[in-house]
Amino acid sequence: MHKELAGYREALGLARAYGIEPAHVPPWLEGRREDGGGKGAAPIPRYAPVERADEGTGTPPSATPPPKPAAVSEYERVADQGGWHDEVGWLLVFAGGIGPAVAVSSGEPLGLAALALVPLAVVVWVAGHRQGSRKADLRPDAEAYARAVVAARAAGVETPDLSPQLRALLDD
Repeated sequence: MHKELAGYREALGLARAYGIEPAHVPPWLEGRREDGGGKGAAPIPRYAPVERADEGTGTPPSATPPPKPAAVSEYERVADQGGWHDEVGWLLVFAGGIGPAVAVSSGEPLGLAALALVPLAVVVWVAGHRQGSRKADLRPDAEAYARAVVAARAAGVETPDLSPQLRALLDD
């Protein structure tokens, strides 16, 4: 996860995009176990394959931007949603605990109704977890598309502008 190694992983990912497979990638570079198993905390990024110019004639590769997968559009739609689940969940738990405490101290049984807020807090947290998991599942596709657009633009291909959500992925 060291920042110094991010550039090395990036260079290996670009090499793969140009059809050059690295001879060996040590497991520690991707954050995998020493035996090479596991998913890896920092995998080498995947880019769309890049067509090279014909070296004999000097003709440029086809000038088409990478197609935008449906998963990328979905990521752009949900990327800015959420973020409030933890705060609201804790607020509901505190309100669910304060109400019964007031009911016990004042003898008013109506305060016990606040206990219904605790299951609601759990529902809010579960919804937030599901939304976060969905974003995490869509993120690799969105990153790959954003990097492919940047690589195509660097190769001189006319590409659409990246959305703020995709630009934020590249800035991370």
